[in-house]
Amino acid sequence: MGEVTEVAPLNSHFAGRGDAEAQRQAVIGALAQAPDGARHLLVTHQVNISALTGRFARSGEIVVVRLSEGRNLEVLGTIETPP
Repeated sequence: MGEVTEVAPLNSHFAGRGDAEAQRQAVIGALAQAPDGARHLLVTHQVNISALTGRFARSGEIVVVRLSEGRNLEVLGTIETPP
């Protein structure tokens, strides 16, 4: 799949352990700077997914998104994984 890179803004901001809006903006900014056509697999926490997409993800659920022109993540679909 490629090189794994730790990205601090994807760390959980649950219960005030981070800054949800600053982390959301950092992730969106990084995705906006990616080359056209680049694809990324981001592994993060439910609270981060909710902040990024406005949607609640179940444990293990894959949320497929794309960056819109308005710099929001548009949910294209989901994939449920077995427990």
